Amino acid sequence: MPRSTDPERTYTIRQLYVELARYHQTLEDTGNHSRSTIESYVTHPVRFLRWLAGDYDPRRSDPWP
Repeated sequence: MPRSTDPERTYTIRQLYVELARYHQTLEDTGNHSRSTIESYVTHPVRFLRWLAGDYDPRRSDPWP
């Protein structure tokens, strides 16, 4: 369950990674999703967070250095 329902809550990039890891663990703990589904659910947000942090440029970067 989300920790906050406040739509005005702000997060740092680091906090977003922590929450994404928590989400990943929640998906694994449910046992309702295949490994590939979980990886899809987590991989794309990681790439987005890297883009927000300036660590990824979709025009010229390998998504996984």
